Amino acid sequence: MDATRPMAQEGHSPQFVASLIAAASTIVAFVPPSIMAVAQGAIGNVSIAGPLLAGTVPGLVVGLGLMIYCDFFGSAGFHRKRAMLPQQAGAARDAALPLMIPAILLGGIMTGWFTPTEAADIAIACIWRSSSRS
Repeated sequence: MDATRPMAQEGHSPQFVASLIAAASTIVAFVPPSIMAVAQGAIGNVSIAGPLLAGTVPGLVVGLGLMIYCDFFGSAGFHRKRAMLPQQAGAARDAALPLMIPAILLGGIMTGWFTPTEAADIAIACIWRSSSRS
């Protein structure tokens, strides 16, 4: 499936969609659970939690920067009616577990409750649990 199709159907220009996807792909190397951070920790013989923790703030800054850019310079797309409070609450409930994955991973690794390999299993279980609910 073409990754740009859903945004193009919302009225965004193909150039904007392609540039946004290209810029957002850089976040993958920062935000936990990042395989790049795990590989860097293993190669550098340092704690895996260190590189994962170090990538959190830069990933959030890049994400915030992309949101600001989209708000000011992005194509308008189609304007839709705002979601009502029950719809927003349902979306927040569905997103709560996946959004907690970085905290679960870093907290579990840094406290010694589980190893990085077990942390990956827990992240997969969290994602599977949230996807099976919808």
